[in-house]
Amino acid sequence: MPKIKVSQILFLVLLLFNVGLAVYYLSQKQGWHVDEQYTYGTANSTEGAYLGKHVNSFHEDPFDEVHNHWKKGKDFHDYLTVQNNEKFDYKNIKENLKISVHPPLYFWLLHTICSLTPDVFSKWQAGSINIVAFLLLLLMFYKLSKLFINDEYMAMVPVFLWGFSEVGLATVLFLRMYTLQTLFTVCLLYEVSKMLIENVADKKRLFLIFLYATLGNLTQFSSLVFAFILTAVSDTVLLWRKNWKMLVLFSAVMLLSVAALVALFPETLSILLYSKDGAEIHARFSGVKWLHLLFYFLYGNQSVFGVYAYYLFHVESKYFILVLLALAVMVIRQKEKKTSSAFGVLIAVIILLTFYLAIFMPKNNMGGVRYYMLLMPVAALLTVSLAERLLKALKLSLQLTAGICFVLVFILSVNVCWKKCPYSVSLTEETLALTEKLKNKNIMVRSQNRPFNDAIHVYTKAKKVYLADTETNAPIEQALSEADYVLVFNNYPFDKSFFAAVKVRPLESAMVNRVRYVSPFRVGIVNFDLYEVIK
Repeated sequence: MPKIKVSQILFLVLLLFNVGLAVYYLSQKQGWHVDEQYTYGTANSTEGAYLGKHVNSFHEDPFDEVHNHWKKGKDFHDYLTVQNNEKFDYKNIKENLKISVHPPLYFWLLHTICSLTPDVFSKWQAGSINIVAFLLLLLMFYKLSKLFINDEYMAMVPVFLWGFSEVGLATVLFLRMYTLQTLFTVCLLYEVSKMLIENVADKKRLFLIFLYATLGNLTQFSSLVFAFILTAVSDTVLLWRKNWKMLVLFSAVMLLSVAALVALFPETLSILLYSKDGAEIHARFSGVKWLHLLFYFLYGNQSVFGVYAYYLFHVESKYFILVLLALAVMVIRQKEKKTSSAFGVLIAVIILLTFYLAIFMPKNNMGGVRYYMLLMPVAALLTVSLAERLLKALKLSLQLTAGICFVLVFILSVNVCWKKCPYSVSLTEETLALTEKLKNKNIMVRSQNRPFNDAIHVYTKAKKVYLADTETNAPIEQALSEADYVLVFNNYPFDKSFFAAVKVRPLESAMVNRVRYVSPFRVGIVNFDLYEVIK
């Protein structure tokens, strides 16, 4: 019987603690991000991705299927849940994804779990996918880390630096596909890095590379760009080595993964070419607008390079990645050739993909850190690998080096424990009480936006809901006479003061004397003002 190492025990303890902390934070999650609710709707709705058969990816509702008339609260409940006659019915997902513009894997998994728990809307349905993916991700990240850091103790440091960081926990708490995407990203990086280090690409490895690339592509379309960059950079290394056979085999396998995506989800091409997000990406590529964005990317006051420093270490530094690059040159020159090539690939991938995400990704100002989640483990690995080299240059022992790093990870994790991750959406007692007050009431929602916003799960508990869109100038007098409460859209608080108070917006004349102000109402990323209708 093989002897159990101390390092294995330590890793298991940290692993269980990290996963346990993620489960604890998920149990404390109270509110919902609007996109999390759209995830459930896309996976489970039989009435369209946005509760209307003709509502398109631009959120246009030409026949007022959703807006400007009363809908039952149960309509919103059915939108988020699987009913008994809808279990394991995946055909609607394909139609919904044409509108919500995502590949299908995460939604297939979520619909399967919801089919096992019909007529239930719970954070644990999507949360269970994220927790399992997070556990597997920590295991695979440790394997990747050990390729570049020879000491088993030091190799744990980037794993739990990321795992206990705000962004690591946010990846789990955000009930979308990003935990799964990050898992397949790390798996693919592991196999490609091992291929470059060992200079071997046997059938098993090529199959795993194909599998992870395909699964990543089926999870998020940005994985297509990641796979393209990884292939281009790795092919450059193989070209430099004059390893023609491996270059052809690897390139063919990666190309096949794209073909597999199109074969399994033929709607991919129409989504990438004709959807709202696709149109926005094309617009950014055209003209010279991207040159302005590039300047902002490099020199803006909030340069995107600082996203890694802030979400991993809670320090604000737009020069973080530049320092990382300078140190990386030192490390590459000290490593063995095969290892240095794979290390250089990681650096090139994070730089090039960050460049793409910051400049061309749609709504990046609104999406925030979510788009960079797949790269955060890479940033943690590069940072610790560089720190290891610097500390060793000071003649510190590996044990002492690892100890110092673990202390830093502990300090960071304690810091995170006292912070509120935006995706946990903690609510005030006042908001919770008001939400209960809206149960079985008629609610009018007055919004300048076509999407029905952030409070879908609140609408499920209402008797009736009237989504009044200010863009249509539809009359609201009759609806006001039936309403008990009015939610008026205020703003999106996309800043670090996530739940900061905002100014009450002026009411339109038709409402001024018919309602009384109650309270601000925040159940996610959207701020509303709550009014009671004067009877």
